[in-house]
Amino acid sequence: MKRTRYRIGAIATSAVLLSAVAVPAMADDHLEVSNGTAQDIVAIDDIETPGEVIAIDPDADDAPVDQESTDEESTDEESTEVAPEAGPAEEPSTDDASVIVEETPADVVVPVEPVVTEPVAGAAPLAVTTVHSTDKSAAGWTMTDRTFGHHEYVTNGLHVWTEAGTGNPGLTQSKAAGYVPADFPLTDAATTTIEFASFSGVRPSAQLVVDRDADGAADGILVYEPWAYADGMWWTSAAGFGVTPGMGYASYGSIDAYSAANPGARVMAVGYSLGSGVIGDAIIEQIVVGGATYTFGLAPVVVTPPVVTTVHSTDKNAAGWGMQNRTFGHHEYVENGLHVWTETGTDNPGLTQSKAAGYVAASFPLTDAATTSIEFSSYSGVRPSVQLAVDRDGNGTWDGYLVYEPWAYGEGNWWTSKTGFGVPAGAGYESLGTIAAFSAANPNAKVIGVGYSLGSGVIGDAVIEQIVVGGATYTFGLEPTVVTPPVPATPVPGAPVAPAVPAAPVAAAPVEPVSTVVPTATEGTLAATGSQAGLLALLGAMVVAAGVGLRRFARR
Repeated sequence: MKRTRYRIGAIATSAVLLSAVAVPAMADDHLEVSNGTAQDIVAIDDIETPGEVIAIDPDADDAPVDQESTDEESTDEESTEVAPEAGPAEEPSTDDASVIVEETPADVVVPVEPVVTEPVAGAAPLAVTTVHSTDKSAAGWTMTDRTFGHHEYVTNGLHVWTEAGTGNPGLTQSKAAGYVPADFPLTDAATTTIEFASFSGVRPSAQLVVDRDADGAADGILVYEPWAYADGMWWTSAAGFGVTPGMGYASYGSIDAYSAANPGARVMAVGYSLGSGVIGDAIIEQIVVGGATYTFGLAPVVVTPPVVTTVHSTDKNAAGWGMQNRTFGHHEYVENGLHVWTETGTDNPGLTQSKAAGYVAASFPLTDAATTSIEFSSYSGVRPSVQLAVDRDGNGTWDGYLVYEPWAYGEGNWWTSKTGFGVPAGAGYESLGTIAAFSAANPNAKVIGVGYSLGSGVIGDAVIEQIVVGGATYTFGLEPTVVTPPVPATPVPGAPVAPAVPAAPVAAAPVEPVSTVVPTATEGTLAATGSQAGLLALLGAMVVAAGVGLRRFARR
């Protein structure tokens, strides 16, 4: 059996920072049997806990100094029966500066701030506080895994396991452990449980970091493995706890026994430990101790539906789209979408010039492309694919296109011809898989462009109605024709014009009758006229004369 001794030098008693205390490391070997009894109990190796614990500067590299190590080989054979109770395999040296110390956990620093408040003396039974630790919030837990010890938060707890590995003599690097600060009387740990969702091999133990004399310094770790020892029995390899040795440990007994021997003892931290020196695998669901239930799991994933934005591209406003047609590839905006087609043409070997494509800038996580669709109002021949320009490592540069053709490769499957995406090959491409697979292999991947492509090398004809991806709906169509009616002329305001006033009627003046002297024939009138007009005038004169004569006759 190997043991390591440390010689503790002078203890600094001044200028000590009390913001943290060094927790002594205790024996971390575990015993596991299927029937819950102790078998094949072996001596603890590589034990190295300081016998005198002092407060340390949290920024210091190491606490104890002046190490001296010695190796002693045990000649005891391992028993196949239940080991009888016995004292420690080796008593501490009487050398006044040397102690035998234990290794689990190594140099754990416990902050002074309590997580579980000490109950008031004489109060009712402890109220149970739940402390939930997740992959997003450790809730005060500090994990101290070594090279071949591991932990991982899973849906139903904390997965803890160790492995052999290489360069790991004696499995000294096979250790996984974790601790959380606490502050409660040791008596409150009388009922302690650790529950597993599953396990194989050796199981992690529950551990309590204890200040046995209430001086603020950790004095040792009490270890609980009820499946290996009797239910309710705790062991420690640290000296000074005043409990009867047993099962090869310095002290072995119940919490009542430890509390009776150390009436002022307090728990400074709660934890678990698997190893070193053993191989095991377990999922810890919870640890219940000191009025607290410590649980583990994955943080809930809050899914925020992306805000759906409609980006409408038309013949008058492309809305950011850039078209990349080759000689025999075409696009045309139509009433119900974007008409895209390729043709054979001439001087087009291998249809290399038969390509029509378009792209628009974007920026969203690749995970948001899990639900993608492209819809057509009509098509014949080969259909255009959806394409995502991807920056797979988040460095701002394009790394390749992911291509979506669900009608050809299955719903949800994307392919790329670019290397480095870390998704298995398929269908003749470098990678073929779902967005979830590409995202898992490239957790920082972002989409920096969205597009469609028909060709090259194929002949097809389709009208794309819309592409939905990354919280945006991309639509296409003709710009509406706006008919503007003519605007009537607006009169220019000016001075008002007075209406015309009609003129007053003018009365005609009366006409006085005029006496006419009618010449007689004797005056040569007839001769003067010499015509019928003259004759008529003569007759008129005669008539007038007759009238005048009649008036004269009447006056007489």
